Amino acid sequence: MKKIFVAIVLAVASQSVLGFSILSYNIRYNNPYDWLDAWENRKEEVYSYVFSGKYDVIGLQEVQKNQLDFLQSKPNEYSVYGVGREDGKEKGEYCPVFYNNKKFELISSETRWLSETPFKPSKGWDADCERVVTIVKFREIKSGEFFYFFNTHWDHVGVKAREESALLITLWAQELKTECANIILVGDLNATVADKAVRSLDFMFKDACPSSKHSVSTFNGFEMKAKPNAHIDHVRHSHEGWKASRYKIRFPKTKAGRQLSDHFPVSATFAFKK
Repeated sequence: MKKIFVAIVLAVASQSVLGFSILSYNIRYNNPYDWLDAWENRKEEVYSYVFSGKYDVIGLQEVQKNQLDFLQSKPNEYSVYGVGREDGKEKGEYCPVFYNNKKFELISSETRWLSETPFKPSKGWDADCERVVTIVKFREIKSGEFFYFFNTHWDHVGVKAREESALLITLWAQELKTECANIILVGDLNATVADKAVRSLDFMFKDACPSSKHSVSTFNGFEMKAKPNAHIDHVRHSHEGWKASRYKIRFPKTKAGRQLSDHFPVSATFAFKK
């Protein structure tokens, strides 16, 4: 009986530590000039990887409407929220958030633009493109706990745009913290931890990535070796409320041995502190 009791305690403890898993992945927009790496040649394997069942909440970047439609075309346990960044509807790239609807209830969802006019489609500062952050609030059904999940893709050109994007996200996280302290931020920030924009997130967000992995690049450009000094895909979380663990940079390949995207996905596991 003692052995059975110990086994049950260990199993419960393991579940509380494991919590739920999240994924951030820039899947590369549908560019036919990617030739062998074009979306049509990758889409089935991207689908299989993203919806493998390993991940409970998924933030994707660079998703166009036809890609989103494909990712939603097969029955599974995932629901999604996201809008096109150019018109707030279907035009342009999305930063969609997929979630396992058996494990999470969607409480609220919105998209804000990283610009001087964040509540309407707009381009900010020196940015080359419209940029957004998708903000969703979930309730974990099993525990009843609430949390916010931010998914974003910062501009690849505008230095000021990235710095201002960090300030906006920090401000919004501060405001939301008054009602829910648990916040997760993921995305392709087009910047490393050495950049001012990313460093300014430290006030509100702790890096889930151990410093020993900051030199591991997350961008490969569809080449077989990662680009140097390109750890630009991030997972961060509010300082309070979380036990974050099992951070990983993943290296999936297609069956043909090519990169699954021009970025590597990053993942982590979260559990609520009691």
